Amino acid sequence: MRPAVVTRRALTVLLALLVVAMLLASSGCAAPGDTVLSDGDNGTGAGAPDGTAAEAPAEGSDAVATTDGVDPARHLLVLGRSVMTGWVDHWGGSASEPAEWEGRTVTFREIEGPPGIAASASAAIADAPVGSVVLFKYCFVDFNGGDYAAELDAYTRDLEAVADAAAGRGVTLVLGTALPRVRAETTPELVAEHRAFAERVEALATDRIADGESVLVLDLNAVLAAADGSLESRYAVSRDDSHLTGAAYDALDEALLAVLPPID
Repeated sequence: MRPAVVTRRALTVLLALLVVAMLLASSGCAAPGDTVLSDGDNGTGAGAPDGTAAEAPAEGSDAVATTDGVDPARHLLVLGRSVMTGWVDHWGGSASEPAEWEGRTVTFREIEGPPGIAASASAAIADAPVGSVVLFKYCFVDFNGGDYAAELDAYTRDLEAVADAAAGRGVTLVLGTALPRVRAETTPELVAEHRAFAERVEALATDRIADGESVLVLDLNAVLAAADGSLESRYAVSRDDSHLTGAAYDALDEALLAVLPPID
């Protein structure tokens, strides 16, 4: 009977590992190398308008989509983590394959989270084609509410560094505001931090534009948040997961198109 006991133990270990992997995938912006499969995904990675989820492909891959032969004015470089990989996947691309969306070629670069986010984003911007557009935002797990003054000050310094990198490279920078989180993870302090961060983003963009730089604002929070500041339920993968559904990406598509510079 010993072989049966060993088999049962092995099965128990495998099930435990699977549970841990699922919890890690749903806990926020994925760690490098993780793959986030949102609830309701059909395996195609294409989020449906009915609110089923889009797949966020694996991050941390060394493969980077090439931009050889792409008109810089039609190139959009997306910087981020799991939510952004899900958005690029929604457009039909991946970390290693560009997407074609609304006349633009979209590529993705994974960046680090705080405290290394500014250096990581600046390095990616240094490789962007001159004259292209770069989209940058923080992940929803980067905002913690509570006593957030020091956190916001650090993020403001990061934004300034990223804007400096964009200006030095000669690219248009699109800054995203904070993504809302599901109601179970939303507190009045978190909502206040989101709103204060949006004010910082708007102020930075205004100052940079006055200096002749090309900095735009994509108000992600305004698009996706309910009246109480939490993520609209139809935009959330589940009540406990703030990753986005296909319907959320559809809404963001419309908002991004309204912000991006026109192309010929």
